[in-house]
Amino acid sequence: MPGQNLPVFGNSDEVCQWANCGDSMSHINQHPDPEGKKKKKRHRRLETGQHSREGFELMKRMYDYTCPACGRREPDIKLTRDHIRPVTKGGTSYIENIQPLCEECNNNKQLQVVYYPPPIVANGRMLYS
Repeated sequence: MPGQNLPVFGNSDEVCQWANCGDSMSHINQHPDPEGKKKKKRHRRLETGQHSREGFELMKRMYDYTCPACGRREPDIKLTRDHIRPVTKGGTSYIENIQPLCEECNNNKQLQVVYYPPPIVANGRMLYS
């Protein structure tokens, strides 16, 4: 790659360290990102708020360890954190914007804003969800 005429995208004073490239950093977007680090960094920059592991465990208990989208339960599935309003659409990582979904339902939901309320339980019996 050294010596190639690449478009300028950034600060050309820094030197690229990717695979001994040695060119200025102005072409950094031209290199592959096999681990998706740029996307993760950009995502983290957008993200505001946080919640604790205990808070998420309590939320899973509120949902009776069940994915509200498909009805499957742990341990048959693994419940993951889903942002009700995605971070890329202005959502936060505060617990109020988190719901437990299985990986499959979380992946299928993608960037949709979908809220699944926890089931209502009285006297150990589920009234509705």
